[in-house]
Amino acid sequence: MVLDELSGNLVGLLVTYVDDILYLGEIHIVNALHAFVLEKWPASALEWVNDKVAFRYLGVEILREPQSGSFSISQAAYIADLLRAHNLHDTHSTLLPVPREWIEVVEAELDAVEADIDDETLRSAQRAVGEALWLATKSRPDILFVVNHMSSVVSKQPSHVLRVSQRLLSYLAGTCSMKLLLGPRSEATGEAVCFTDASYAPFGRRSFGAAVVTVEGSAVAWKAGRQSFVTLSVMEAELYAATQGCVLLESVFSVLDEIYPGRYKRVLAIDNTSAASMCSGGPGSQRTRHLKIRAAFIREAVSEGRLEVRHTPGDLQLADLATKLQPRLRLWRLLSLWGFVGDRITEILNAFKARLLSVVVVLSSLLVPATGVKTGEKKSPLPATGWEELAFLLVLTCVAVIGVWEASKAMFRSYRRWVKGSRKFRKLKRVSDIASEAAKKEEARWVDAALGAPRDDDH
Repeated sequence: MVLDELSGNLVGLLVTYVDDILYLGEIHIVNALHAFVLEKWPASALEWVNDKVAFRYLGVEILREPQSGSFSISQAAYIADLLRAHNLHDTHSTLLPVPREWIEVVEAELDAVEADIDDETLRSAQRAVGEALWLATKSRPDILFVVNHMSSVVSKQPSHVLRVSQRLLSYLAGTCSMKLLLGPRSEATGEAVCFTDASYAPFGRRSFGAAVVTVEGSAVAWKAGRQSFVTLSVMEAELYAATQGCVLLESVFSVLDEIYPGRYKRVLAIDNTSAASMCSGGPGSQRTRHLKIRAAFIREAVSEGRLEVRHTPGDLQLADLATKLQPRLRLWRLLSLWGFVGDRITEILNAFKARLLSVVVVLSSLLVPATGVKTGEKKSPLPATGWEELAFLLVLTCVAVIGVWEASKAMFRSYRRWVKGSRKFRKLKRVSDIASEAAKKEEARWVDAALGAPRDDDH
């Protein structure tokens, strides 16, 4: 940091990575810093960030946006190099990173190993993962989920990884013009917000979690990956993702607070109401005691006033981008929320709006059909309904309802009487049959006894 000797205010920043230097500040401050460096070490001439040609630093292209004055980052040149290296510069572009079926088939048999894996295929797959990982961590969080999948199976199924890599390059070819805006998009809020989300066991095993930290609405850090153990509920997966995101927020906030002491407050944004309640200090129950222990780190920060937990709607959850494969419309909606701009995003969102508008027009025409009227023709006034008609209609409706109700009751009573009568008749018939049968048996017994008895004249 470069501070003013008299006021102690921050006037510039100097960032170094090995032998690459980045100056941040006013022109005279940058020139003074570079002159100081030249006194100690030899260095090349300065390259200034402008709104015409992108400036490249550590493989990331930085450009000043002329309309807003913000900065944008992208890696279009690096993507072009990858396409040339893989001979895919003329490939057909796609709007989704990878088909969902490709991922689901392999994740269903995660322990399966390809037969006859040769060293060349394995090295090519590892190189493809490294190339995609460099993009995902620098400027393209939209491919994080796919890159995590590739990393988890690269040693077991390298041929599958190469296939996914080819498809991913086709997606990057169609979206290489996308840029991530860095700069305030609204009034200053003084908040460093960490959005966290989890996809609970999408393939029946471990869940996927993601976190993204924004400062004044701009994404400055993100992470995503498969959770390190199997969670037993959605709430537990969300709590684990929130804990990991809180750690990321702390690391970003330490740098932010050093540059602007006391200016920003920390906010944790969760879209799961149960997890948000637990992190905010909710009492819970004995059954959720283990979850309360897992959230103890966040609860302590909340109780000390160092962190605010906020519930955010699911459709505004930025971290959802890296937890699963998104449908096309949801993917581009999330990219827009992140601050990505580009011709492709604008084209797709405008096409969706036009399609939605056409559907609304068609539905409205079906509900209220249009009637042609000649030019100059006097329109007939709309008929007005008086209160007498409404009262008559109300009385008629009430009478009809009461009539239906009374008729239903009468039919039900008749049915009950018939059922009871038939039961009584069957019971009496059964008793009569039993008595008749018993009388016949008794009569036969007496007849047999009379015929079988000895006579008086036989003695």
